[in-house]
Amino acid sequence: LQWTSSNASVITWTYQRLYMSIAYCNEFLRECTPEKMKGYGVWDQMSGDYLAYRAEARFIRAYCYSMLCDLFGGVPYIDETVGVKDIPVQMTRKATFEYAESELKAIIGESASEDLLKEPGQNEYARVDKVAAWFLLSRMYLNAKVWTGTDRYTDCLTYAKKVIDSNAYPLASDYRHIFLADNNTNGAQYENIFPALLDGIQTQSYDATNFLVFACYGSKESATVPSGTNNSWGKCARVKGKLVEKFFPAGGAPDTDDLTVMTTAAGDDRALFFSKDCKQYVTTEAADEGFSCVKFRNVRSDGKNASAVNFVDVDLPVLRIAEAYLTYAEASIRKNGQNTTANGYINELRARAHATQEASYDLDDIFDEWSREFWFEGRRRTDLVRFGRFGGQSEYLWEYMGGIADGGSFSSNFNVFGLPSTDIDTNTNLKQNPGY
Repeated sequence: LQWTSSNASVITWTYQRLYMSIAYCNEFLRECTPEKMKGYGVWDQMSGDYLAYRAEARFIRAYCYSMLCDLFGGVPYIDETVGVKDIPVQMTRKATFEYAESELKAIIGESASEDLLKEPGQNEYARVDKVAAWFLLSRMYLNAKVWTGTDRYTDCLTYAKKVIDSNAYPLASDYRHIFLADNNTNGAQYENIFPALLDGIQTQSYDATNFLVFACYGSKESATVPSGTNNSWGKCARVKGKLVEKFFPAGGAPDTDDLTVMTTAAGDDRALFFSKDCKQYVTTEAADEGFSCVKFRNVRSDGKNASAVNFVDVDLPVLRIAEAYLTYAEASIRKNGQNTTANGYINELRARAHATQEASYDLDDIFDEWSREFWFEGRRRTDLVRFGRFGGQSEYLWEYMGGIADGGSFSSNFNVFGLPSTDIDTNTNLKQNPGY
């Protein structure tokens, strides 16, 4: 939490990659028209599907704008009609939200549009259908009070229920299989509404699940919980003790290199930690401080070898059905208080993880359940902000929060990132976020 608008390259890269994806989508939409495709001589091959292709591009663009809304607030607006020499105008955060919302509603047929996504379950693996749009709308509505100032819990419940009731994407029977090398064939593929595809031969890079495997492993971990690769970065990414507390609230996490021992002690299959000779809490940069994440592994559930060992086959879950269960539960309890439907959805996830099922849950329970179900999947910051446990408070602390070993508060302006100074310097239409 020491970044500024000019010194945080990773934040700048995130901003640039989102806009790069938007640029690809815009160019596709400019070129994927009947007139141009006939000119290219590909109309006969594409005419049956081109409207769905266009809808998928609009979905990816809406997804990017929803991420920009979450991470940066009000951002430049660029669609396929904006010329390369035009200086983009800045939307407010509310307008950014509303633009993504309008695009998603258009491609599911709730407003006038020819570009429509395919029906639930009717597209090929990793390409989106209407369920993905319902899903993203439910996520946006859950966060609407933070992003726009107005709660949309009723709408959130509507779309989360549509996702669950579609029955096109059932929960995987084994939580652990979602993060293995054959998660595109082992049953977990049905949970992944929208995965990012990775292949050890075809998509060699150091991003996504490649990072999540390489960065979390060292030789010690690989000896007893194989990563399935010949590469590791010496456990440069570690689990903070605050996360372990979600599984061991009374302490007593075992010192073990055996996953079965760890998950049995936690009473939860999601406690995929390696703790042998490690300290639970991070107090220095030493590699033995903080447990290891062994959640993502380049091994197959059927025991066969992955396609490669120098890069991974593990598809990255971007949108998976379990989120809809917790989204519905949280929105329902926020709107109506504790209720049996919300409790039931939480218990379905806990039953899958062989965790104890409770008779009722409150918002604090859901806050912890988000952590247990989705840790290391890139959503915790959003949840912390929504629950008021990120910037501008000092009641909920974790180690090195605010740069202090025992945890310390920091300003609420960090609840969004600053727009990169390189963009501010070149676009006179942009106004920087407060505090940067």
